[in-house]
Amino acid sequence: MDSVLLHNDTRKIYKDNAIVAATNKMTLIEQRLLLLAIAKIDPRQSIPCPLIIRADDYAETFGLPLDGCYKALKSATEKLFTRQIVALDNETGFDKLHWLSRARYVAQNATAHLYFSQEIEPYLVNLQGQFTKYELKRIARLNSVHSIRLFELLQRFKKNGYYTVSLDEFRDLMGLSAGYA
Repeated sequence: MDSVLLHNDTRKIYKDNAIVAATNKMTLIEQRLLLLAIAKIDPRQSIPCPLIIRADDYAETFGLPLDGCYKALKSATEKLFTRQIVALDNETGFDKLHWLSRARYVAQNATAHLYFSQEIEPYLVNLQGQFTKYELKRIARLNSVHSIRLFELLQRFKKNGYYTVSLDEFRDLMGLSAGYA
């Protein structure tokens, strides 16, 4: 993708901090698809259904060759439908949510049609108070789920300038097993 196009990209990601802090296990392709869809949402309005992501937009946004994006987009659309978010709360236990209520891939025009679940909508639109915002172009060239995850966690605390977390909590937030020490 042309660096001028990326430089002029103003699409933004808005997420409630509860979702930023929640754990989820996704591949890089799924995470990018999800973020590209979230960037299409106007946080002041209801989420449109469906959100349509084209393979060429996916390729251009993330600087990838288009030929590899058709199969990747199809696979990511299918897998993203099954992905959950687990919000941990020391007082109440946990809350599990699905990102999507429906997912459809149309091979004829290489598009993913994503329908966000009603349960996730309050975490993406009409946000009040504690939320994280950043430009999609800031993570577009990151090449691992962990680098995007770390960026989001740090972006969450950008205003106060620091973030203190225990090693065990950091492992949980990053979705890593206890074997990573």
